[in-house]
Amino acid sequence: MGIKEAFISTRPWSFPMTFIVATVGAVYAYIDTGVFEPIIYILTAIGVVLLHASVNLMNDYFDYKSEVDTLEAPTVKYRPHPIIAGLYSPNAILFFSILYALIGLSIGIYLTFVTDIMTLYLGLIGIGLVYAYTGYPINLKYRALGEVEVFLVWGLLISLGAYYVQVQKLSYTVMLVSTPLGLLITAVLLANNLRDIAFDSKSGIKTLPIILGKETGLKIYEFLLYAPYIIIVILALMRIIPLLTLASLITAPKARGLVNLFKKHIPEPADPMTAGHVLQFGIVYLISMIIGGIFGI
Repeated sequence: MGIKEAFISTRPWSFPMTFIVATVGAVYAYIDTGVFEPIIYILTAIGVVLLHASVNLMNDYFDYKSEVDTLEAPTVKYRPHPIIAGLYSPNAILFFSILYALIGLSIGIYLTFVTDIMTLYLGLIGIGLVYAYTGYPINLKYRALGEVEVFLVWGLLISLGAYYVQVQKLSYTVMLVSTPLGLLITAVLLANNLRDIAFDSKSGIKTLPIILGKETGLKIYEFLLYAPYIIIVILALMRIIPLLTLASLITAPKARGLVNLFKKHIPEPADPMTAGHVLQFGIVYLISMIIGGIFGI
């Protein structure tokens, strides 16, 4: 198979979310301390995107091996599954997943040399969580802990790591700043699990909506889409983030539209639709943070 197939197999539509979270961490380091190292930022962004590609492929591999992903799986209906579609063998997908993880780790090792050992620790935690998502014997995704992991990684760890490699200090405020993005990205996985309740139940795995029920799952989805706006208002009023980031509120109608749609009928492309909202929100949030940070507004 060619480069196009290899690229599509990694689900690149999800990468901008990771890129935005990493960039928010680096931008906030500048707002907080006045420090910004562009080369370190670029390497950090590349590294976390590679790890994201790794977890996407590993997810497809273990879902296939566990017979969670089959020809009847809802996921297969809106995107080409690299194994089920015959693009790659299971072993090839596993190989590429490990390769991307190793390249990401190599970047982390280099960043460790130019910063300190904490950078490596944060990177190893990230790689461990990448494997734990669907890897044997932990299988967090199959134990209704997938949403928890996604929030820990995208809501806290990535931004903390991107901040740390810039200034070599840990910060709880940068995790607060990235929490709105983490909640929205968690909603992407929850949307997937809400759509797949019937199929996942037959597969014998446990997801949050299966354990709590569809109605409770929808309420959590609603919370994940609305809470970021409340958090942004609080952070802006506390001047933890620039007031200009309140511009992100213009994306609230899209969140309301998704919530109303899901209450009526959960669409097949539930997760990419939610990811589209995350991207819109993230772009406005990031750009307004950059402008507000530079001009002090």
